[in-house]
Amino acid sequence: MTKVAAGSAVLLCTFGLLAGCAHTAYVRGVAGADAGEPPPQGGSICIALHPEGPESELDGEITEKIGRLLVRKGFALTHSSEADYFLFFEFERKSLMTRVRLEPLGGVRTGIHTTHQEGPFDLTLSLRLVEAGLYHEKGLEEFVWVGGAVLSEVPTESPKFVDLLLVAAMKQFPKDTGATLKTRIGLYDSDAKRLRR
Repeated sequence: MTKVAAGSAVLLCTFGLLAGCAHTAYVRGVAGADAGEPPPQGGSICIALHPEGPESELDGEITEKIGRLLVRKGFALTHSSEADYFLFFEFERKSLMTRVRLEPLGGVRTGIHTTHQEGPFDLTLSLRLVEAGLYHEKGLEEFVWVGGAVLSEVPTESPKFVDLLLVAAMKQFPKDTGATLKTRIGLYDSDAKRLRR
């Protein structure tokens, strides 16, 4: 490798560290068959965990951040009794690998103990927008819009990666994307950074 090529490689690596690695999110949005018009700007939405979805320690934080993203898009947040729409979500974080190691105990105690280490992780967010009147009548059978995003092989359980997932998924809300979109998004994405404040 020439000195110029080596210098370029070092510069690219340094820039990559400063800018933050970009990750690929796969995003999809689908309008309901009889959905009619999408919810109007200012329409009131109640955010809730999907009744049959898995629970997570991040559910409260995800609810709050989805709300902030909705408000930026011009929607109003409200309680279930006053909502025009319900937006149900499911979040899942799946470890692709679990490693078990035996490590010696240090200090006064002697012996060996087992440590578990997980990762990388696949993150999935599923969203379902339902008109409130139809929800009370038919449950989740009919929907205005469904969508979501998958962020694959993130290295840690850091909530920063959940922010990337939320931004990628909500960017298309409530559009019908027509296909699964491949989106590159980095840790220092401006919308993701705003969610951390």
